[in-house]
Amino acid sequence: MAQVYSVNAVGYVNTPLKVGYNLVANPLDNKAGNKVSDLFKGVFNISINKFKNGVYEDPNSNDPEFGWGNPDQTLVPGEGAFVQTATAVPAVTFVGEVVQGDTKNSLKAGYNMASSIVPQTGKLITDLKFPSVAMTVYTYAPDASPQYATYAYDPDPELGGWGELGEPVIAVGQAFWVQLTAAVDWTRTFSVNTP
Repeated sequence: MAQVYSVNAVGYVNTPLKVGYNLVANPLDNKAGNKVSDLFKGVFNISINKFKNGVYEDPNSNDPEFGWGNPDQTLVPGEGAFVQTATAVPAVTFVGEVVQGDTKNSLKAGYNMASSIVPQTGKLITDLKFPSVAMTVYTYAPDASPQYATYAYDPDPELGGWGELGEPVIAVGQAFWVQLTAAVDWTRTFSVNTP
């Protein structure tokens, strides 16, 4: 009897939101356009703040009486956003498919708010295959002091590597800032059958 299997991997990821700002990512493709009105359905009194192409987009809020200011705003895998909330949210549940095959996240010179297109926890270069280029990475934890951790990377074999904090580990559903001296494409080929 022949084996039958699906090439699609569907799942969900629960991401808690703490009071204040949270730097989050949508780790799954929901195939309905990845609109914030779908991704954060039923989560009120929050504001989405995306940084794209060197500028912040207008903040987008979800009011319990009036709904979303911009319900068509998207948050696709590979992007990131600050999500601000006045009260803790135990879990925002992202539902969708794992992005597989050849992926590309085009990042510009300067500051980028980014995330892994592949929903996988790991070291940024070693596991998540970020390009080995000069960069500074900033991760954000709302309940840490300080809230930002800074990781500088120099690809020079003699002087290079990560600083004293070592290589940053990025979690599923976590976005981060990366400052680049030149534009890069973060490419990866991924399959759930052969990670």
